[in-house]
Amino acid sequence: MQSTAPEPVEELDLLTATLIVSLGLVLLNLWERRRRQRGQPPLFAAQWSVKDLLEAAVLVFLLVSFSGAVVLLLTGWESQSLQVPLVLLLPQSLGMVGGVSWYVRVKYRRPWAELGLRPDPHWAGRFGLGVSYGVLTPFLAGLVTVLALVLLGTFLSPEGLNRLIAAEEQNSFYQFIQALFFQASGGWMVWGTILFVVVGPVAEEIFFRGFAYQTLRRRFGEPTAMLGSSLLFSLAHGRLLAAPGLFAIGLVFVRLYQRTGTLVTSMAAHAIHNALLLLILLAAVTFGGTGG
Repeated sequence: MQSTAPEPVEELDLLTATLIVSLGLVLLNLWERRRRQRGQPPLFAAQWSVKDLLEAAVLVFLLVSFSGAVVLLLTGWESQSLQVPLVLLLPQSLGMVGGVSWYVRVKYRRPWAELGLRPDPHWAGRFGLGVSYGVLTPFLAGLVTVLALVLLGTFLSPEGLNRLIAAEEQNSFYQFIQALFFQASGGWMVWGTILFVVVGPVAEEIFFRGFAYQTLRRRFGEPTAMLGSSLLFSLAHGRLLAAPGLFAIGLVFVRLYQRTGTLVTSMAAHAIHNALLLLILLAAVTFGGTGG
């Protein structure tokens, strides 16, 4: 797979915007502390709030950006090479879990049970329920994506829609799977599979269903929290055309969490979804004749 040079202007703009948001959050915290010192009512809730959710998201992005810069500096890899996303999946997952741990356990001293991480004598049944839903979610995501493309095609010309699809395919997950299974060494293949099927789903469920959903639910109620956390989940993947399908499966995962009260169910569904997605795309690459 041919690598292309990164666009430094776009990366600089993104980093600048992130630093501005980070500065704003620091100033908000200083203002809140000053109000409390003066005996004025706090700006934010005593338990973790939407502000904490925004801070955690920014911190995760900064951690991944910093890790990416260090990796590129030390290795000399191109930013579009296969190894970069495989390496960055780990700090991304650790950042999500670490950020949630800081706010829930350290800053507010709340138990993990409030996120849906608690001993459950019925965990095997919860896990099985998640597996059964995880088998269906890849097809749900595909159906929703196709319907979204059809709807989008009513607003765009065929040429415009083809250009949009082509632009997304240049950095698509399809190409990533092709490189992972046909161009990478065995070690990278195993590492990538573990991260994508196990580590990623666990970290994302803790962050989006346990932390983000609970934060939004307390502030805005359950319907808005379902929609908001699923929207954050879809946008965080950075794939425009896949966003509708990701939004749909995000709703499934959060509904499983609501139904059972434990993240075990949504983690199982998420893991099976990712595993099946790997197999489906691997079959598409293999039988499509594009594999090496």
